[in-house]
Amino acid sequence: MFRKIRSDRDPRDTVLKELRKEFKPQVDIAAGILKKHAERNPKVLFYGMVLSIFISLVLSFFVFRKKKAVNKGDEKVISAPAIKSLDQIFETGRRISRAIALKKEIDSLSNLKKLTSLDSSKLESDLDRLQELTKSFSSDGANRAHQQLPLKINSNEY
Repeated sequence: MFRKIRSDRDPRDTVLKELRKEFKPQVDIAAGILKKHAERNPKVLFYGMVLSIFISLVLSFFVFRKKKAVNKGDEKVISAPAIKSLDQIFETGRRISRAIALKKEIDSLSNLKKLTSLDSSKLESDLDRLQELTKSFSSDGANRAHQQLPLKINSNEY
């Protein structure tokens, strides 16, 4: 059911190379036509470039200009408890990543056939740190189960 699919394609071939192979004749014809037109009418090409620069300036300074007026009611206000709860989430994430790293290190050390004194002391300290982390997870979960932090956001948000 989960077999590796084998492909006979050359690994150096990319999508861009294949597109170049496919459309090379059409691109060469179009490049030849554009080159002949540019050689015959260089002034038209120059005036076209100057005109496009001018149109770009007009559009950027007058048409697509951002409005500076902002209503005060549209701003989102997040209270201090919401920030505290976000900090708690980030701290929990950091603890989980530390616990995962410690578990990986413990697994790698425990899979060794022969432990040196340095390995055994490292394994012991890692186990102690992992035990402290699991205690902090269980104590924080018990303390936070009874706390409900209100999230106050301005009602004009939506």
